[in-house]
Amino acid sequence: SSRDGYVTVYPCGSTRPPTSNLNVRAGVTSANMVIVDIGTYGAICVYSSVDVHVVVDVDAVVSRSVNRATSPQRLLDTRAPTAGRSSAGTVTRVHIGEVSTTTDVSAAVLNVTMVEPSASGYLTVYPCDRPRPLASNVNAAPGAIVPNLVLAAFDPDGDVCIYNSSSTDLVVDVIGTVG
Repeated sequence: SSRDGYVTVYPCGSTRPPTSNLNVRAGVTSANMVIVDIGTYGAICVYSSVDVHVVVDVDAVVSRSVNRATSPQRLLDTRAPTAGRSSAGTVTRVHIGEVSTTTDVSAAVLNVTMVEPSASGYLTVYPCDRPRPLASNVNAAPGAIVPNLVLAAFDPDGDVCIYNSSSTDLVVDVIGTVG
């Protein structure tokens, strides 16, 4: 974008709400997760207040929502002395833990943070038993600290994988589940 503005995602066929899902800054790549109902003809609409390139990645289609809030739990913090920073181009496996053992739970709601990457980069979160998708969940500039909410399906072992394109510290917290 050449100017600051906002993006709103909503079900096509309904009135656009007076809210934003993502605030954009000129020259900055940003990502955000949005949960939206599907509208007319199975479509969602994307409105932008400024000229901007928009990429929409569908992470999941939820037919029924369990949405169990859990006590937030830190799953990973590579800033800890025993963990170590993730190198560029690597994949970090994160065990979701006990939230993944319930039979009616198929995904976790995570807060994933990219901490002070060495270069502009991104994170992609995905089930470890599947190929890495061509999508990003978090985008950050060098030295920035950028969190984002991620709805992540996990593999049969209860793990998600996080690919990082640049050397960075990672912080992952689980805050809920979806069935």
